[in-house]
Amino acid sequence: MTHEAFTLTHVTATIPLEDYVRDYRDKERFMGYCKQCGQYGKRWSCPPYDFDVDAYIAGYQQVMILGTKITFDEAYRHSFATAKERNEASNEAMETAIKLMDECHRQLEKEYPGSLSFTGAKCFLCAPEPCARLKNEPCRHPAQMRHSLESVGFDISKTASQLLGMELKWATGIELPEYLVLVTALFVKGEIAETPSSLLGFDALHAQ
Repeated sequence: MTHEAFTLTHVTATIPLEDYVRDYRDKERFMGYCKQCGQYGKRWSCPPYDFDVDAYIAGYQQVMILGTKITFDEAYRHSFATAKERNEASNEAMETAIKLMDECHRQLEKEYPGSLSFTGAKCFLCAPEPCARLKNEPCRHPAQMRHSLESVGFDISKTASQLLGMELKWATGIELPEYLVLVTALFVKGEIAETPSSLLGFDALHAQ
C-alpha cells in the first residue's frame, strides 16, 4: 500500500504458541510498562483487564506474526517545524496501518475459525467518541475490540527483530524515523496454512 507520505510493506512469520510464550513473553515486565502509560485503565483495549490473561491466550497451537513496516518519504520525514507536528504525522501513519491490519485480521479470523487476533494498541471503534471505560461503562463493541500483543506480555521489539527481521526505530528531535513498525498476530487452533496474498489483501514476504 502506498500513501502520499509513506509506504506500507508486510512480512509474516509463524511460530508454535508454546515457543512464542517461552521465548518472547515476559508478563510482569510488560505489565510494568503498561502501568507507566497514560492510557492504563482508560481504554478497554488496555490493561488492567477483568480476565485471566494466561487463560486468554491458552488453547491455541500456532501464531501467525504480521509485521507492517511504515516507511516514510525522505522529504516528509524532515518537513516538521515542531515535535507536536511530527507526533501528529506519526500517529496518522500508525492509525492507517492499524485500521488496515484490523480489516486483514477480520478476514483471517473467518479463514481460521476459533482464532484470536491481536492488533494495535490503539482502538478506533468508538472514534471520535472517547472509550466508554472513562465513564466506567462497558465496552460498546466487545465482540469487535481486540487487544495488543504487548498488553498481554509479549516483547514486540524482540518479536520484530528476531522473527520479522525488523528493528524498531524511534523519532529524534522533530524528525520522523526512517520507518515505524506495527506488529500484530493471529493465534490459531491447529495448523497455519501458507496464507495467500489475496486473503491478506496485500503482498507479504514470509520471514525466513
